[in-house]
Amino acid sequence: MKTSLTIILAKFAIILFTNHLNAQTTYQKIAGDSIVITHNEFGINVYLLNGKKLNMPVMKWFMSDYSSAYNYIKVASLSNTISKTGLGVGGLFIFSGFLVDKRNKPARKDLFTLGAIVGSSSLVLQIITELFKVSAVKSYNEEILLFYMKQNPVTLKMETGPGLTINF
Repeated sequence: MKTSLTIILAKFAIILFTNHLNAQTTYQKIAGDSIVITHNEFGINVYLLNGKKLNMPVMKWFMSDYSSAYNYIKVASLSNTISKTGLGVGGLFIFSGFLVDKRNKPARKDLFTLGAIVGSSSLVLQIITELFKVSAVKSYNEEILLFYMKQNPVTLKMETGPGLTINF
């Protein structure tokens, strides 16, 4: 009974003397305007900066100062361009398969097959594009946080009431 009363009094004293314990703002709060947020909408990643949606050219522009993020976004941009071109070409093959005379079944089959292969490989390239975009955003956010960490070193400050302050 005596030990439980001692523990209760010790906890009360800790609460009483540390009620002025203030936490320093985190780097995420300091760099909040510069952090890119990935938001998933119906299975599609949407990238936001200050609540505004980002497209590929804008991401490429503001990541140009950060080498690793820029390398990722360049690859993502290239694979995105190739993918969209491939989707167009695949669709053109499929459409031309409909235009070929029905009596020439081998040519129709070849055009449909070629269109399906090109179109499906373009979809695989879109997945690769998203993976590189995610890597670019992660790299960019890490570099931004490192930049702010170098500007504002971490300190711990504990106040236990008027007159007594401990800095680490």
